[in-house]
Order: sequence, then C-alpha cells, then structure tokens
Amino acid sequence: MRRITHKPRTEPARGVGLVTRGLAALLALQEPSETVGAQPTYVYDALAHASQVNGLREQFFFCLAREESRFDADAVSPAGHLGLFQFDPDTWEAQAPRYGFRGFHPFHAWANAHVAAGRIRELALAGDFGELSRQWPPYTRCGTIWAPAPTPTATPTPYS
Repeated sequence: MRRITHKPRTEPARGVGLVTRGLAALLALQEPSETVGAQPTYVYDALAHASQVNGLREQFFFCLAREESRFDADAVSPAGHLGLFQFDPDTWEAQAPRYGFRGFHPFHAWANAHVAAGRIRELALAGDFGELSRQWPPYTRCGTIWAPAPTPTATPTPYS
C-alpha cells in the first residue's frame, strides 16, 4: 500500500456548471451555525455531478458529505480516513480504479465524490445495505438514496 504523507492541492473540475443546483441542495441542509461558501465551489460541483450521473438524490449525497467531512476535501480523520467521503487508504486503492480514477489521490474532490457515488449506487442496487452502513454509517440519517425518476415529457409526433 502506498503511504499518503501530504495533502495535495485539490484542483477544480473544469466545464461543470452545476454550482447553482449544488448550492441549493446545500442550503436545504444548512444548520444555523454553518456558513455557505466555506468550501470552494468545485467541491459542490463535484458532489452535484457525482450524484446526478449515479442517479442519487442530491440532498442525500450532500448530507452524507456533510456528515463525513463537513465538505472538506482535505479532511483526515483521527483513524486515518481521507477526503470528502473518508475513504480508508486501502479501500481507496482498491475502489478508485474500479470507477476510472486510478492514480488519483483521495483528496481530489472530483475523484472522491465520484468513487463514493459509484460505490453507493453499486451497493444499493445489490441491496447490500449492511456493507453500505459499514462504509458510511451516517447514510441512514440522510433520507432517501435515489433521485426521483424523471417525468416523461410529451414528445410531439408528426401526426399530432
């Protein structure tokens, strides 16, 4: 296992314009003592995009990030867990390549959010809620995992 000895600077994701939706979801979760904007907007962009592409409810995913790290991409727990979703270094090394983030550091907000969302989606689809609660104990406090299915829109036909 590669030892993590420093916190590299997390770079913002480019070309993602989901800040407004992400901040709206964040505002729904705010406690009176918290301040909006305490973390860079790319953290919120990463959370919003990862939840969207994995079909997770945005409020659920933001709640889980708040519970795990208070939206701090550089968070390190006393137990040595790293990043937004507090991955154990061994778990990160095993899971990151499975979701397309081989070589990324767990302090990279975009990678951490997408690996967590992919893993949550995989465990939830498999019905493995025991493993989900072992990896992310606060998930039960965050409400419904899945985003509502999009409502079908009427598509005009040439005969209508």
